[in-house]
Amino acid sequence: MKIRTRVKIAGAVTVCVLLAYGAAVVHLDRTMSDLAGEVKEAHKFVNKISILRNLTQDYLLYHTERAQRQWAALYDEVLRMLESPEYQEFKTEHGLGDARQKLKIVGDTFARLMSVQQTGGAGHPEVQLRGELQSRLATQLLLATQDLLTRFFNLTDEINQKLVRTQRLITFLDILALLSLGLIIVSAGVFLQRAVVKPVLKLHEGAEIIGAGNLDHQVGIHTPDEVGGLTRAFDRMTANLREITVSRDELVREIEERKRAEGALRQSEEHYRSLFEHMLDGFAYCRMHFEENRPIDFTYLKVNDSFETLTGLKNVIGKKVSEVIPGIRESNPELFEIYGRVALTGKPERFEVYLNPLKMWLSISVYSPQKEYFVAVFDVITARKRAEEKIKHLASFPEMNPAPVLELDLSGVIFYHNQAALAALEKMGAAAQLTDFLPGDLGDIIATAREGKEKFFYREVKVKNTIFAQNIFFAEPFNLLRIYSMDITKRRLAEEMLRETMLDLERSNRDLEEFAFVSSHDLQEPLRKIANFSEMLGELYQGRLDEQADRYLGYITDGAKRMQTLINDLLEYSRVGRGDLAMIPVSMEEVLKGTLNDLQPLLQESQAQVSRDPLPVVEVNPHQMGQLLQNLITNAVKFRGDRLPRIHISARREGEMWVFAVRDEGIGFDSQHAERIFKVFHRLHSKEKYQGTGIGLSICKKIAERHGGRCWAESQPGRGATFYFSIPA
Repeated sequence: MKIRTRVKIAGAVTVCVLLAYGAAVVHLDRTMSDLAGEVKEAHKFVNKISILRNLTQDYLLYHTERAQRQWAALYDEVLRMLESPEYQEFKTEHGLGDARQKLKIVGDTFARLMSVQQTGGAGHPEVQLRGELQSRLATQLLLATQDLLTRFFNLTDEINQKLVRTQRLITFLDILALLSLGLIIVSAGVFLQRAVVKPVLKLHEGAEIIGAGNLDHQVGIHTPDEVGGLTRAFDRMTANLREITVSRDELVREIEERKRAEGALRQSEEHYRSLFEHMLDGFAYCRMHFEENRPIDFTYLKVNDSFETLTGLKNVIGKKVSEVIPGIRESNPELFEIYGRVALTGKPERFEVYLNPLKMWLSISVYSPQKEYFVAVFDVITARKRAEEKIKHLASFPEMNPAPVLELDLSGVIFYHNQAALAALEKMGAAAQLTDFLPGDLGDIIATAREGKEKFFYREVKVKNTIFAQNIFFAEPFNLLRIYSMDITKRRLAEEMLRETMLDLERSNRDLEEFAFVSSHDLQEPLRKIANFSEMLGELYQGRLDEQADRYLGYITDGAKRMQTLINDLLEYSRVGRGDLAMIPVSMEEVLKGTLNDLQPLLQESQAQVSRDPLPVVEVNPHQMGQLLQNLITNAVKFRGDRLPRIHISARREGEMWVFAVRDEGIGFDSQHAERIFKVFHRLHSKEKYQGTGIGLSICKKIAERHGGRCWAESQPGRGATFYFSIPA
């Protein structure tokens, strides 16, 4: 039977089982619902009849009219319930046809009891008989009510038992359905295992065996289903394949040989690729270009990482060397000749060449794998070539050195000297000897060199009247001292002369300052008299002399005043450089504040605005710093031009110095005069236009230099000026 047919039958059976289970469950569920309704209805009768019994007992105990009315109302309600259409179907199903009759008996008994109680009085002769009748009727009433109640209680128990049986039946059906489904699933699993899984696994195993080369293998599944048909078709395909291919042994041998060849080729490629990529030497595979058998260029086909690392050339593959290294054809034509010769003849060569465009030496080995192609393996030997040149140079250096050179062992014995040493001895006279070049503390130098504490020493040695500066070098590998001597006699004489000149200049400057101070001080009194008396003459003889005489007196007075101003400025300039400079830590903000207070009248008159940045604390002379700031601020106010003065003072740290700046927006000056304005009495404007002696900026420069700094200016005409001075931090 086909697998598809079996699957359809199994599906139909499963559907039938599920439909039967569903129908049974629906029927039982409906039965459960009906029984639940019946239980509810029975409970309703039980409740009503229980209440009726309780009312009967209440009436028998108290004989109240209220209890009578309640009993009658409830009796009528129960009677109506028994006469309703719903109860008729319920009564037929459960055999309760006499329930209404029994309820009528209860009603009649209750009516008789009431009638007996309402007849007769207390003195009636039949009181005793009537009491007994009442007692019998009450007992009959209670028994009839209890019998009716018991009937309904039994009915309730009967319905509950049906409910339990129905629930058990549903549970049984559930279990039966689960078992049926389980059986179906297990049966399907067994069927699939036997009819599908095992044959497919066997077919897969056979396919792997045949795929491995065993074309004689037969799967051997002969079932009449689809898997059997597939297996037979597979066996026929294997037989056809076996007929059109070589024998199994030859095929296996060919496959194994091919695998070994591929593995060996892959291993060889990996080996050479690893060598190619990780070799420290540069590698370049190139094609040579010829023109009439003359090499003219070559193209890079492949290079390794070391090629780029050693040469610094990037992205060269596919490019010609004339593009990669412009000018190489002109600078190194021999490179093209060698490469071209190897590419044509196939004979390898090895050579060293200096590539001027790359500024490096290369050691190159070149061979040809095929005609017109070559491989160059190279290393950069620039460092080696330089070392060789240095060795050659050093080898000839002592002899070529124009200064005396000595070599001696660690026992102090001289075993080499150059010609310059002999020439120096001849120049100094016959009494001079080579040992005169040795420093006096040679023993200490040798001991220090032996201990390895120092290798270089400097000494100055006087041989006769000649002074030599000696650089002594301990050549540790050779265990020798090499002494290089240089004649510095003229330099020492020049230094001595310069030192004496500097001392003379310092004395001259001190004398000049002293003279300027004394002269200025001594000139004050005569000038004061000239000025006073010329003013007195002008006041006394004003208008009494002619106009020319008055003009002459004015000239004398103005000249005397200008001379006084000039002398005062000279005195101030000389005072800046005199005496010791008392330096204390001072806040420049406090110094500026005091300076602005002193200049308050001038600033108010000119309507000048002075601003500042935070200023540091520096170690200076407060008086001279105030004088420096006062001169620069006064200078900014004086050269303001037509605009109101705007002055800003700032400071910035530059290394070990504080640099202060006083910037204005005045007339400025040409930058070519930036040094001239700091010289004494040098002015850029006439005294008629701008008053002053030209000493203020010189004083500023001198104060800054006395504090270890300097003073300079930057400006452009019409754009203001900035004056700087620096003070050590």
